[in-house]
Amino acid sequence: MLHSVSSSPVNPLRVTEILSSLLAHFTGAGSGPHVIGKAARECAIAMGSIDPFMVYFDSRWVRKLSARSLAHRRYLEHVMQQAESVLTTQRVGVLFATPPMLTALGRRLSREVRESVHDGMHLGGLPSTVDYLNALTNDWFPNAAVLCGYGNGLVGMCPQLSTSPEGAPEYFPHGNRLVFNVLAGRGETRCQAVFHRLDLSRFLANVHERDEVERIAPDDRMLADGFNTAGLRDPRPPVTKDVEARTALY
Repeated sequence: MLHSVSSSPVNPLRVTEILSSLLAHFTGAGSGPHVIGKAARECAIAMGSIDPFMVYFDSRWVRKLSARSLAHRRYLEHVMQQAESVLTTQRVGVLFATPPMLTALGRRLSREVRESVHDGMHLGGLPSTVDYLNALTNDWFPNAAVLCGYGNGLVGMCPQLSTSPEGAPEYFPHGNRLVFNVLAGRGETRCQAVFHRLDLSRFLANVHERDEVERIAPDDRMLADGFNTAGLRDPRPPVTKDVEARTALY
């Protein structure tokens, strides 16, 4: 789940053109048995990259560690050392990583290395704020175009096409294969997301997501670009007494 730094509509097809011109991608998201690592590799190769540089990063393991434990700090340092080694010795044009990992890289890497990431950046795995994205592109990686999206292994990826007046991100599925709905509560504007997937690979009906969202309609420009069904505004997991927000790498 990601946010864009721009308040104007984003054309994901234009960003795809930028990404497809690159020589090398770097993926700093879940690997090991996690499907995102496989998907990132296939996307990079499809866009003309060489086999992307990757770190070994098992998100299941890091989530089991206490946030302030020695084991947690050592695991994060292990992941960061892998990433730093690649980015300081290789020419990488595109980064695909989670917000916490990019925060750590922004603080560790030299200005020269950060500015060398001049083609594209794709965020995923965890939510980020508009203020965070402003810092990411203004202070740490000023030359990178940002492609943001929302999704998972069942939904796929829905790109962010616009923001609300309050700066909340708005994501839309392309085509007709994905239909978003909500479990409407009485008097509530934010409700639990539900989706139906209808394509050649599978049929999924009434799949309940954890995230709470506002359901929104596409505008004329989005419809003209093939984004035909309702989108989601500001998706994020609910924080309750039983479920507290936790910071991790993925």
